[in-house]
Amino acid sequence: MELDPHGVPRRPRVFPLPAPRVLWGPVGPAPRLIDGGHLGPILRTGLLESCLRWAREIDDDFVIWAGPSPRVIVVRPESARRVLLGGHDFVRNALPTSNLFSHGLLRLEGAPWRRRRDALGPAFSPDAMRVAIEIIHDETDHLIDRWATRSGIFRPARDLSFTMLRVLGRFSFGVDFDEERHQGKMLHRALITLSMDAVLRHLLGRAASTMIHGRAVRRALRRLDRTCAEILEVGRDTPLMTALRSMLHVGELDRRTVLAELRSLLVAGHETSATALSWAVAMLAQYPELAGPLREEGLVARAVTEPRHVQGLHAALRWVRETMRLYPPVPVSVSQSIRALTLGRVEMPARCRVDVLSFLLHRSPRLWADPEKFWPERFLTKPRPGSYFPFLVGPHTCMGIHLAMLELPLVLSRLAASFDFELPDGPPQVNLRVSLHPKNFTARVRARAGGDAG
Repeated sequence: MELDPHGVPRRPRVFPLPAPRVLWGPVGPAPRLIDGGHLGPILRTGLLESCLRWAREIDDDFVIWAGPSPRVIVVRPESARRVLLGGHDFVRNALPTSNLFSHGLLRLEGAPWRRRRDALGPAFSPDAMRVAIEIIHDETDHLIDRWATRSGIFRPARDLSFTMLRVLGRFSFGVDFDEERHQGKMLHRALITLSMDAVLRHLLGRAASTMIHGRAVRRALRRLDRTCAEILEVGRDTPLMTALRSMLHVGELDRRTVLAELRSLLVAGHETSATALSWAVAMLAQYPELAGPLREEGLVARAVTEPRHVQGLHAALRWVRETMRLYPPVPVSVSQSIRALTLGRVEMPARCRVDVLSFLLHRSPRLWADPEKFWPERFLTKPRPGSYFPFLVGPHTCMGIHLAMLELPLVLSRLAASFDFELPDGPPQVNLRVSLHPKNFTARVRARAGGDAG
């Protein structure tokens, strides 16, 4: 495995034509020259939708081409586990997120990743979560008060995103993000720009993304780095900030890398939770007849004061898990092979791109009964290994999983008890950024009698 001095894997190979024959043949949909391989359909209908159609036609791991760049799309759960568990066969493909996460933990491998994870991991451990409960309740109170005065149609995702940002800021950074300064269009636009850059880099490569909106990316980075510099300067001494400042003080990290780490945690730490919560609220509007048990739990959720008590919110947890099955917050995990190997029936050379799309596995008829149906009760039983990983699996499991699984059921159950929701413009559509954003998500809310807003 070849890493740069920071611990970031080398970029995947771009294969000259004619490409290695082992990646052609019966292992994928037929590529067409006029489409640049499979790039045409992907750009027309979207990566997730195109791959879902091909996955159901082929029912096995397969290969797609975007110009001269092949990538293996994982469909089999055994293959997904093999890729995500890493070992001596696979590392992450860090190229698409080079602007978004720079030299942060989310792009590292090997010994540098292990040292950084050991230093920062305790800040997100189960033992650290007790402090988060009060913060989550406090910010949920503010959100409920705000929505209780809402009239007409609005965009819930913006308020939910800021609520998650406030929770992360107070818990991890020791910063009280200000609505006027940090919820405005500039920060939101910066996050969207860098997310779209990651998607374009994955589909089209670095040069194309730079040509399309390189200037906008540079502006977005400056905007986020100003916010991260503010966090480093004024953030209170939380476990995370103490660890980062200690590494900066002893010279283990330089200031630029600390800012990159803060940027990684700022984006990944609130955007994925906000996206999952947005979809869960949209499901409340679409399936109110299923939400009775969830509303009942919401009436007592305000009394939850210990992290272990959240495990008693069974209906909320099932609702969250089923939402993340249909709409996984991070629907694509990008990796690359370390050496020439065989994955299922696909032979690949070293440094070949490999994409694990949880969006595909979570909707596989082979793995899930009636996979397109929203049915929280399916999580009364444990999913088959390799069929469900909204937070990934293995060594690169999301570091914030414990915080997310406190936030999501607590906030959702209280919102369900407080409001009825309508979708005046219909159900939102999937929009692939770094997370799976709900596009055209608008709502009306009405306070429920007896709830926090009633």
